[in-house]
Parts: sequence; structure tokens; C-alpha cells
Amino acid sequence: IATGAAAAGAPKGHAKRDALRANELAVQQKWEEAKAFEANPDPNRESFLVTFPYPYSNGHLHIGHAFSLTKAIFRAQYERHQGKNVLFPFAFHCTGMPIQAAANKLKSEIEEFGNPPQFPEDDPAVRAQMEAELAAAATAKANQNVDNKAKGNKTKLVQKTG
Repeated sequence: IATGAAAAGAPKGHAKRDALRANELAVQQKWEEAKAFEANPDPNRESFLVTFPYPYSNGHLHIGHAFSLTKAIFRAQYERHQGKNVLFPFAFHCTGMPIQAAANKLKSEIEEFGNPPQFPEDDPAVRAQMEAELAAAATAKANQNVDNKAKGNKTKLVQKTG
């Protein structure tokens, strides 16, 4: 396993990252040699299957996924240490309403903007109009703040309590 010296030639900000990556590769090599993640089921041993509510592929993974997955991993390892044949498949869930909603949104965007898409702001005249509207809104907001500058606005707490 590599230490900080293994990444001595790397730029200053990358030494720790490179050392961690070297460690990762060394450990993965050991796992490969030991066939740590290959299953050779013994028909004489009890089997154990772990299931996990697979995350949808249209969202980001978050700490809740890690929390649930960690419990499943711990149980699979425990049962493996008990001598059982353990199967723990992992994948992403690509069905259901979130996928249908994403497909419908994509379909409506293709109908509205075409494929490949032609967005309205790509047209110079439309873009100029949009920028003029934004500038007018910013000016109106700035003028509104000048008018209210002398007036004391109450905070939400003061407004609620009177």
C-alpha cells in the first residue's frame, strides 16, 4: 500500500488524492487475486439472498441510499461469515412513475423544441427581447427600492407581533 511518498512527483494539491488512488488500486489487486467477490456456491451450505430497494436511475444518489445499502452490506457479510452462500445483486431501478415522468417530459420538450432542440433564445431577435425585458424588470426593481428607501420596513417578527 502506497504512502504519501508514492505521490511525491505529483502537484502539491494532488499528492493525497494520488496516494489514496494508489492504495485503492493495490487493495483491488489483492481482492482480484483472492477472488474476494467471486461466488462459488457450495450446494451443501444454506443459501441467503439480500435484497435492496434499488435507487431510481433518474435521480442523484444521496445519504439515504448509503444508509440503507450499508445495512444490507453488513447483513450479507455477516451471513457470509456464518458460512452461507450469499447472493447480493445490485442494480438501478429503471421502471415506474419517475421514469415515465422523465420520458413524458423529454417527449414534450422534443415536441416543443425539436430534435435537435432549437431554443427560442438562440434566435437573436428573441434573445434581444428577453434581455430588454430582464433589464426593464431590474430597473423597475431598483426604482422600487429607491422609493421605499425612506420608509422603515418591519421585519416579519415585528409584523406578526404588532
